[in-house]
Formats: sequence, C-alpha cells, structure tokens
Amino acid sequence: MQKRHAVGLGPVFAALLGTHLCLGGAAALAQNYNVIHLGTVGGNDSESRGLNENGQVVGWSDDVNGTDHAFYWDGTLMTDLGTLGGRESNARDINNQGVICGRADIDYWFQHATRWVGGSIEDLGTLGGQESSAYNINEAGQIVGWADIESGAVRAFLWENGVMNDLGTLGGVSSWAHGLNAQGDVAGYSYIPGGVKHAYLYSGGAMTDLGTLGGPTSRAFSVNDNGVVVGESDTAAGPSHACMWDNGVVTDLGTVGGPRSQAWHVNNLNQVVGWAENDAGSNRAFLWENGVMYMLNDYIDQNSGWNLKEAYSISDAGFISGRGTYNGNTRAFLLVPTGISFLTLGGPDPGLSNADNTFTVDGATPGAEQVFLYGLKTGSTEVPGCQGVFLSLNKPKEIARAVADAGGHAEAVVFVPRQGSGLKVYFQTYEAATCRTSNVVTHLFP
Repeated sequence: MQKRHAVGLGPVFAALLGTHLCLGGAAALAQNYNVIHLGTVGGNDSESRGLNENGQVVGWSDDVNGTDHAFYWDGTLMTDLGTLGGRESNARDINNQGVICGRADIDYWFQHATRWVGGSIEDLGTLGGQESSAYNINEAGQIVGWADIESGAVRAFLWENGVMNDLGTLGGVSSWAHGLNAQGDVAGYSYIPGGVKHAYLYSGGAMTDLGTLGGPTSRAFSVNDNGVVVGESDTAAGPSHACMWDNGVVTDLGTVGGPRSQAWHVNNLNQVVGWAENDAGSNRAFLWENGVMYMLNDYIDQNSGWNLKEAYSISDAGFISGRGTYNGNTRAFLLVPTGISFLTLGGPDPGLSNADNTFTVDGATPGAEQVFLYGLKTGSTEVPGCQGVFLSLNKPKEIARAVADAGGHAEAVVFVPRQGSGLKVYFQTYEAATCRTSNVVTHLFP
C-alpha cells in the first residue's frame, strides 16, 4: 500500500528568523542541466534508478530507521512504496502508465520481484526457488529480472500476463535479465560453459551471445527499441569498459581519466549514460553520444554542491536519473536539460541547524519573484492568487522571497534556529507571476 511520507512534528519548530536575500545574484556558469534534488523518505540517503517520459522517477531511499524503501517521485513529492511484509524494498523502473517494478522483502530473509500498480503492491513470485528481483518494464507491461529455480541456480525471466518464464542460459548454470525494449527483446548476461559471464540479447525466443571487447567477461544492462544494447566488457588489457553492441558489432565507449567505465542505459536516440572512473579513482556520471563521453558534472552549476557519481537512466526527452553526493550524503537526482520550463528548488546548504542555509531556485522566469516556503507536513494548499494550483505542503509558512536573475536563478539565505535540530522539514517554492511550483525538498536537520 502506498503512503505519502509525512510526519507531523507539531509546533516545536520555531519561526525561521534572520532571513536575508541574495537578489539577482551572480550569473551561474554556462551549463546544460539543472539538478533536481529528489530528497529522501526521512533518512539520509537515496538513489534514483528508473524514469519515464513523464519525468516520474523511482528508486530507493532509507527511512528514519535507516531501512531502504522503494520510492516513487511524481515530479514534486517522494512517496514511500512500502514492502511485501519484510524490511526493505527497491524500485528499479517505471513505464509511462506509472506501473513500477522492483523487489521487496517478503520476510527477514528473502526478496521477491514486485510490481506496484495504482497504489497496490504485487508479488511476482519465483521460478521455484526462494528469491527473485525485477529490473525493467515496458509499455506492454512485460517485466524482466532474475529468479531462483528449485536447484538454487539463478535464471533470467520474462514476466507477462501473470506468468514468469525462464529464458534459459548461454550454456552455463545461471543467467540474469536487466534490459527490455518495446518489442520484448531482453538484454542481460549469462554464464557460458567454462564459468565466465557473457552479455546476451534474447530475441524471437533465442538467446545470442554478444561477445566481449577482448577480455573474458561482459554484461548487458539495457536495450533500446532499435535493438542497440549497452553494458560493460573486460578489455584485452584487463579493466572493464562501457560498451555498445549494434548489429553484431561491439564498440568500446572509452573512459575519462581512469581505467574503468560502465554503461547503464541507452535511450531511443542512442544516448548512453553510466559511470566512468576519473584519474583519482572516483566514479563520475557520464553521458555518451555521437562518439563522445561527457562528464555530467561539467554541465551543471559548479556552485550547486552536487557531485554526480552515477547516471542510471535517460529518457528520450533527455532527462537523466542517478545518484550523487550532496552535503556529504548520497542523494537521488534528476537532471533536466536547461531551456525546459521546470522550477527547481535546491538546498538547504549546508543543511545545519543554528546556521545560515542557502536555498536556490533554477529554471525561474528572469525578473520574477520566487516565494520560499516550509512546512512540517505534506498536504495540499492552494497557491495564493493561483486558482486550481496547489502546493504539496500543509499550512506552509513563508521564509523568504528572491527575484530571479537573467539566467533564471535566485537564492535565499535563511537562518535555521537551534530548535530545528532533529526535525524533518519540507521546503517548496512558487513563482507568483506564472503560478509555477517547484519540487519538494525534504530535510532532517542534525
């Protein structure tokens, strides 16, 4: 059962004091994306995985108890999707009808592949063993993933119309399915005879070995509607590289600075996202297109406080979901190409009580006033002067106003008193001139 994650904290949180505004601050550096901070369901960390063409995102977040729960982000607010009775869950993909797939614990020990439809959670079962997990869903409602068989080996599955089908292997013991396109083609990896893993494409009832970049192993994670497959492969030199298989030809997508990279997803424009190590050995999110690998950190506001670590999915509209670090915590993000009308709230930075905290808005109308609000519960409150347009906060209180500069950027610096320590607060903004509202940022002040 879905539930809006909202905790009533009562009147303890004192009025935020000492507000001082940065009106029309210095223009941001040239960039290609605004970063939307998706927040958490009450804990410190979150990670976004799948997204659809409506800009809706799914993934996982830890709750106030530190337990990982699947979430759904609807463009404004994050919803805890719950579990199958166990402790944890994780959502991996969402189609354009809003149907979500992933996995959830059924008890303390075991997880099952899961589907969330219209607020209900459904156990997809196994192939006779104890565990399973789902990774991808298409518009026909087909779902792929892996499931244990009775012997304990793992098999790739394709689930449709209530039936989980074993896709077999490349001759080895186990296989896994990760990617799925509109035609029902499946990408994944399987053991081959000899005990190493090879990427495969399953199409028309046959599983085809995609080979490698010269090394022993490869894995495939995504296939688009053109039949293009991406993943990773060991190279002849050793380290694994992100790669693309197209019409039987494998292409090394390269690296940036470091020895390793991995591709997670390819959209129908053949744009690829994933991660690559830099020369310091740290993962950095990338976008690959037309033969060039771009580090996404170079295409966001350099003062945003974000370090984008991995990009997991890219829509045909160019939205990108993934995980990064923000204020020292792992957080889910959504990248929105600049030029798309999307009011994006960021902050608080540094996220501490008894301190000044900076809030930012991007994607605003130049010269338009931005109204910054907070609340202690989520809810529905009509935007003043904007009939039929609603905020996602219950009884919101205004804390600041700022005018957007020529680049559509505004900032407000707000002093959060000591009384805010230990409280979870919801923040949102609106633009009075256009009646646009931003995403909700949830923060637990230490």
